[in-house]
Amino acid sequence: MREQYTYIFLAIIFLLLGIIPQVVRAGYWLTLVYTLLIYTILAKNWNIVGGFGGQVFLGNAAFFGLGAYVCAMLYLSGLHPILCILLSGFVAACLAVILTPTFRLRGVYFVIGSLFIPEIMKVIILMLPITGGAAGIVIPMFGSERVILAYYSALVLTLVVILATLFITKSKIGMYLRAIRDDQEAAEAFGINPTIFKFLALILTAIFSGMAGGIHAFFMVYVEPHSFFETGWSVIPVFMVLIGGPSTLMGPVTGVAIYTLLRELLTFVAREIYLTMLGALLIIVMLTAPSGIYPMIVKFISKDQSEKSS
Repeated sequence: MREQYTYIFLAIIFLLLGIIPQVVRAGYWLTLVYTLLIYTILAKNWNIVGGFGGQVFLGNAAFFGLGAYVCAMLYLSGLHPILCILLSGFVAACLAVILTPTFRLRGVYFVIGSLFIPEIMKVIILMLPITGGAAGIVIPMFGSERVILAYYSALVLTLVVILATLFITKSKIGMYLRAIRDDQEAAEAFGINPTIFKFLALILTAIFSGMAGGIHAFFMVYVEPHSFFETGWSVIPVFMVLIGGPSTLMGPVTGVAIYTLLRELLTFVAREIYLTMLGALLIIVMLTAPSGIYPMIVKFISKDQSEKSS
């Protein structure tokens, strides 16, 4: 019954999100909702490889930035924007295939290795003349056209990512990933191939992150390496998932809402200190609710209902 309420709630939310551009003309609020959608995509992406698979992969910015550049260059060559976004996800998946050997690393070596991947990609982009080097690429798309395209593309991709996460949660893929996360040696003893399922999780993460980068390229209309390969695109989604609740359907969404709204509020109140306050929030959550805020809320509601029924 609780799942049915969750699905109904999500359907209502997406219906409201679909009509927002038609009724909200203020650029700030539309940008805020768009930011929530992009962060939801990235957080749900990391939840696949990190929450379910237990791999602390910090290289999502490489897929995000590569997707943005591929999308921008394909659009300038004359392709339709939607096709550019789809192909940006495909090219990001190709990068994920190249990065598959990194899964041989374990623990802190894997974390540090993945963290430097976006920096390597940024150096490559800076050296290639076709990408415009440090000057970047300007997409000739202006006015409300780019905002509407980016907004609805992000909305559709958010829905796709949520459905994909739901499928993983209910399927054997999610069960195998959780088994690998909890005890890889035991999973191997039961015949589960960790490399295959880690690779599958990384491919899905790369596809969605690459497409998100392509969408954001249209929204920003200016793609340059320092902003699109920024470490924040890798680290912030991890923060959101840990705050909301890893390996859950609504946990990353909860984390996205908390982070984005607090960032907007604290930026006006505390300015540069807001990062310190967000870090303190993460520490408090990890000490008081290690599973995340969303599982804690669900547990509290379930306990309250059981007490009332008794």
